[in-house]
Amino acid sequence: MKNTARKQTEFTRVKDEKKPPAASTADSYQQCMTQVESLTRELHKLLINHENILEREGIRHEVETLARWLETYRHGLSAAHKISENSTYWLFDFRNKLRLAAQELQRLEDEGGSVAASGKQAKEPDELLKAVGRIDEILPSIQHLFCEGTESKDAHCLT
Repeated sequence: MKNTARKQTEFTRVKDEKKPPAASTADSYQQCMTQVESLTRELHKLLINHENILEREGIRHEVETLARWLETYRHGLSAAHKISENSTYWLFDFRNKLRLAAQELQRLEDEGGSVAASGKQAKEPDELLKAVGRIDEILPSIQHLFCEGTESKDAHCLT
């Protein structure tokens, strides 16, 4: 019985200890990029320094393919990082610009300053508002994909 109580106390103590804070998203990204770049360099060195033996053994093509895949992965990480940093901000900005343009067209039309010469021009405010609505539909998905799990306190990442 004494042994069981001791194990429970140790478990409770370990469970209650505070965990170290998670690395920031930027740090994780940079660490991952560094590892991928390092591995890509090592594969290129392997290809350069041992080209003949890899060719003789029939694996040069596979090593080259792996190096290309890593390069593609590195570009993908970079793109994902850029998307996570900018996409929601840009979409909010685009939405606001479109909304302002629609309001301005409506204001001009109401004041009689811009008489719609054709049906196409008359539909422009509606088209702008439809684009605003579509951005409003896209934003939650972008926020879910690229803001969830980040420590960002930016307004564009808050739901």
